[in-house]
Amino acid sequence: MATWRRLTRRKLLRGIATMGAFHVTGLRAEVSDFLPIRGANPDLGLLTRPTGAPVPSHAGPAVYDTYDNHWLLAPPDASGNRRILVLPAQDPTVWLTCPVSNLPGVRWKLLVADESGYVWAASKHRLVRLDPRHLEKGWIDMTLTLGPNATITALGIAPSGMVMAALAEGWLLEIGLSAEEPPAYRTKVPPNAEAVGSDEMGRCWLRAAGAWWMREAAADAWQRDWKLLARLPGGNHDLAGDNLGDGFVFAGGQTADWGFPAGRHTFSDVLALDTIQSTWRTVARLRNPRFYNGTTVFNGEVWIVAGNYRDASGTAHFLDTVEIVDPRTGSLRAGPRLPCAFEMPVSARLGERIYVAGGADPAILSATAGHRFNGAGKLFSIGAGEQEWRKEPDAPVSFNNIAGTSCGRHLYLAVPMAGLVRFDAAIGRWEVIGGPAAPRSPQMAYFRDEVWLMGGRDIPNSRQTRVYTPGTGVWREGPRLPRDLAWGAGGLIHDRLMLTGGASGPGYSNRTFMLR
Repeated sequence: MATWRRLTRRKLLRGIATMGAFHVTGLRAEVSDFLPIRGANPDLGLLTRPTGAPVPSHAGPAVYDTYDNHWLLAPPDASGNRRILVLPAQDPTVWLTCPVSNLPGVRWKLLVADESGYVWAASKHRLVRLDPRHLEKGWIDMTLTLGPNATITALGIAPSGMVMAALAEGWLLEIGLSAEEPPAYRTKVPPNAEAVGSDEMGRCWLRAAGAWWMREAAADAWQRDWKLLARLPGGNHDLAGDNLGDGFVFAGGQTADWGFPAGRHTFSDVLALDTIQSTWRTVARLRNPRFYNGTTVFNGEVWIVAGNYRDASGTAHFLDTVEIVDPRTGSLRAGPRLPCAFEMPVSARLGERIYVAGGADPAILSATAGHRFNGAGKLFSIGAGEQEWRKEPDAPVSFNNIAGTSCGRHLYLAVPMAGLVRFDAAIGRWEVIGGPAAPRSPQMAYFRDEVWLMGGRDIPNSRQTRVYTPGTGVWREGPRLPRDLAWGAGGLIHDRLMLTGGASGPGYSNRTFMLR
C-alpha cells in the first residue's frame, strides 16, 4: 500500500494552485500524517443522547447539537431530495421539517453538528451551515472554503470540535466558521473517502477503499489528559454539584442557547450522572427553576440552596429558599429558609453540618445583571434536625462570583481579587491564602489532597488549571482544560476528577469530562 511523502511548502502551494485560485494565507498542510492501519475498527461515534421520538425508517442517522436538539435527513423523495428534520428540545416527540428553507431542492447526503453549536449539511458539491441561535441568517453557504470544483464524500468532527470535509480529489479540510477564511488545515489523503472522524484519544481517522487511515493526536491535544464522559441535555452553566455515591449530582443552571430556535432557558432538572451508561438522568424537578444555587448531598438527600431565578422579563431575583430532594424517589420538600438571600452561594458539608457561604445586598434583591454584593462574605450552617441556620464568622473579604470545594473541616473558596480563601470549621477561623491568580467562577474540586482551580474568568487563559497543596502551601500547574471554561461544576466520580457544563469562548458546554 502506498504511503504519502511529505512535500515542501513550495511544492504544496504549487500543487494547490493547480486546482485553481485559492486563498492559502496561514494554511497548515500536513501530507504524511495519515498512515494505513491494518485491522482497525475505530469508534468515531461522538457521545450523544437518545432521541425522544423514533427515527423514521430509511432516514439518516440522528445528529445531536449543543442545544439539546436532534437532527436527521429524511428519506429521499421521488426526486431524490431529502428534507432536513429537527426534533426540538422543547417538544422532543415529533420530527419537524426545518423551517429554514433558503436552500430548497438540494440532494443532501451528509449532516453533522460541531462543538461550537453549528449544524452542517452537505450535498455532493455544496456545504452549508446553520446557527440555531440566529435562524434569521438562514443556511450559510460555505462551499467556497473547499476550493474550486470540490466533490464532498464525507463529513466528520475533528479532534478540535470543528467540521472536517473529505474531498473526492484526495484532500481533507478542517473548516472554520467564516465563509471568507481558508481551512484551518488542508491535508493530502487517499481519494474518495467513505468516512472521517475522530476518536476519544484525539486521533483522526479516515476510511477509503475499504481501509482505515489514522493521524496521531497532536502533542497538545486535550484528549491526552481528559476523556469525554457524557453530555448534558443542552449546554448549561452557573452550576454547582456534589458527589452522590460513586456518581455526581447537580441542580438547575441556565443558558442563553437551548432548544430550537435556541434561546434563554433556566433549568429545573436535578441531574445525576450514571457512570455505567455515561449519561445524565433526571431524578427530580425543582418547583422553581434556579441557577447559581448551591447543591450539597447531606444524609442521603440533595439540598438545593438559594441562588437566582429569572422572571418573564429576564430579571434575576435572589433567593433565600431551600429545596431538599430524595434522589431515590424524586420527592421534594422545603428546607429551612436562610436568614438572607444568597445570590451566588457555595454550599458544602463540613463534618455533620451544611455550610453556605455568599451573600446578597438586602437593598438589591433583583437585577438584570446581578453580582452586586460587595459586603463582608456571609457564612451560615445547619445540622440534621435543626430548623434554623446558625450564623458563623463573617469572612475578611467580599464574596462576589465565588466558587468552592471542601474536604474534612475545611471550606476552600476562589474569591475574585483575593484568590484562595479557607475556612476551618473546627476553630471558626478564616484565612486568605491568595495564590498566583484570582480567577472568577472557576470549576473547583478537592482531589487527592489538593485543591484544583480549573479555568475561570479574569485570567489570561481560561483553560489553565492551578493546583494548591494545603500540606506544603505550594502551587503548581495542572493539565490544560479541553476548552475555555467558567461557571461549570467540578467534582469526583470513582475517585476520578471530573467537570461538567460551563461557558466561555465558544459558548455553553454540554460536555462532561473526566481526567485520565
